[in-house]
Amino acid sequence: MVVLGFEHQRRAGDPVRDTRHGVRLGRLDQALAEGLDAGVTAPRRAAARAILQGAIDRGELPAGLDLDLGTDLLIAPLAFRVLVIQGSSDDEYLETLTNAIEAALRAAVR
Repeated sequence: MVVLGFEHQRRAGDPVRDTRHGVRLGRLDQALAEGLDAGVTAPRRAAARAILQGAIDRGELPAGLDLDLGTDLLIAPLAFRVLVIQGSSDDEYLETLTNAIEAALRAAVR
């Protein structure tokens, strides 16, 4: 059902997902997008990837883990909650989120 919701948004012309109009997050200003990538996105993704690779090397995550997807799974849920919906993140929420991400990481195998 969630996937259908995203497909509906894309068909409906959601400006975040619809590239026909040349609009995507971070693409409104090329210099801003490049600065965010170099200063924020790339270093955080590299750190997340290193954490995942360490867990793979220790046998805590499957060897076939898709590192790009795994990186998205580590970063995106909390970033969305904090930056987009400005939701609170108490200890109970963070514990539940950690368990959900752990399960998703184990399933994110190619």
